[in-house]
Amino acid sequence: MPIPSPLLRTAILAFGAAVALAACGGSKEDDAKAFNACLTMAKTKLPKAEFAALDKAKINSLQDGTVAVVIPYKLDGKDANVDCNTQKQQDQSFKVNYSNLP
Repeated sequence: MPIPSPLLRTAILAFGAAVALAACGGSKEDDAKAFNACLTMAKTKLPKAEFAALDKAKINSLQDGTVAVVIPYKLDGKDANVDCNTQKQQDQSFKVNYSNLP
């Protein structure tokens, strides 16, 4: 089998890296769904809290398909964060499978 040229090898590696990065990163739509799942759960536990908007939240897609969401909020004059891990379901919705709220 002939050895590919250095240019072809570089192109193949670059393509592979791009595909791997695309697979790891979540889409903006998935980020919004994960945020909304976390926010909905948080509002049931802290109905009087003021929650930050999506653009102020920290959202991180993990390799196992979990999306970690941190939403700042204010309650009784104190700042805090809701920390959730969400998992994408077969119907494309997100379910909270961990939260730092009681």
